[in-house]
Amino acid sequence: MKLPTWAKWLLGLFAVLVVIAIVSGVYLFQKVSNAPRTWNVEANVQISAPATDVEPLVASLERWKEWSAWRRDFEPDVRRSLETLPDGVQRLAWGEVPSLQITLGGGPVVKPGVPKDSIGHGDLTLQAQAPGRYRLETRMKDRFAVAYVDPSGANASAFTIDSPGHVFTADGELTVEAGAEGGTKVTWRESGNFGEGFTLGLVALAAHEFVADQHVAALRSSLERLKQVAEKQAR
Repeated sequence: MKLPTWAKWLLGLFAVLVVIAIVSGVYLFQKVSNAPRTWNVEANVQISAPATDVEPLVASLERWKEWSAWRRDFEPDVRRSLETLPDGVQRLAWGEVPSLQITLGGGPVVKPGVPKDSIGHGDLTLQAQAPGRYRLETRMKDRFAVAYVDPSGANASAFTIDSPGHVFTADGELTVEAGAEGGTKVTWRESGNFGEGFTLGLVALAAHEFVADQHVAALRSSLERLKQVAEKQAR
């Protein structure tokens, strides 16, 4: 049976659309496969206080709440537990208290899962490698969060990526070095990893630079707050 002209045109258009979809899919797959899954950031600050005054603030996770801009370290609605492991590694575990909701005609209901505005849960370890040098390891389950405040503490920022069942990682190093004229230089380096998988690859493709920018902003804010605290104590 001979197809009418309109049907031939329709079949031709469908074939073109299929080819376009296949080519676009292959192109997107290649872009996602080649997208950088890791990022590296660094920030430093010069502090007008001796290293002997600055290092105790860095060396103890218990004292991070005095200067850290990371909201996990100081916000009152974040549950925190701090322990020192047998090998001397300090470990901070955090997790937000679930949000309480009231339903009409019923009692209080605790909503399961991670609230959209939360910083999720995870743990941070701090280990002294040498005098003035500390290794950091951060693990965040289900949610990667860059949640911090500016140096004044007045404005809070947060960027989150949700991936249930996935563990996001960020490793780093803090160094405290004696500087000129009795001052101190503190450097904070960290590297993050989006992880494997096509979905996280799409996230990496779309948000790699933005995440790195947010991450380094959190480090800079923390170091500026460290400077303020250390210099105030040294007066």
